Amino acid sequence: MYNFHSKIVQYLYKSCTIFFRKLYNFCKLAADQRIKSSATFTLLFSNFILFHPLRLKNMPVQYRIGKRKNNLDPSEPLRYMMQAVHTGEIDSERLAYEISNESTLSQADVVAVLKALGQKVQFHLSEGRVVELDNLGRFKVGFKSESATTIRELSPTKVKKFHINYQPSRALKKWLRGKPTLVKEPKSKIK
Repeated sequence: MYNFHSKIVQYLYKSCTIFFRKLYNFCKLAADQRIKSSATFTLLFSNFILFHPLRLKNMPVQYRIGKRKNNLDPSEPLRYMMQAVHTGEIDSERLAYEISNESTLSQADVVAVLKALGQKVQFHLSEGRVVELDNLGRFKVGFKSESATTIRELSPTKVKKFHINYQPSRALKKWLRGKPTLVKEPKSKIK
């Protein structure tokens, strides 16, 4: 029983620490920008609450329903399919901002690490290695080449296209097997 309560206290302590660090950074940002407009303050504060890490744990995946035809058999009637909807892109600057708010690193430090990570991944892939990032997955180089009837006909000039193979980490696979919550895309009001 003590162990269970101890874990709850640790979780709450960590959550509160993250929340107050983010609140401190938000207030610092607000002071640095000398916010004069209440609308600007409201926008920044709602952004702060929206991107709080505790709220992001179970965000649902949006989907839409569309019609598709079968290209292999055009005589088949149209079929309805569900498809995942992407709600935006997150760039390295946004990731750096979020990571810096949840750690002791500055945003500049995180940006530098992300750039160095990209360079090192490319270097090791060019050396023919498989790069494994624990919570993200494995990356390796692959390519498509023309086939030949004899070995002598094959050479590097037969390679058509290079690509990166990605295999998600166990944690990501487990999240996908748990079937993330789905919610239908809201209807657009702009026509």
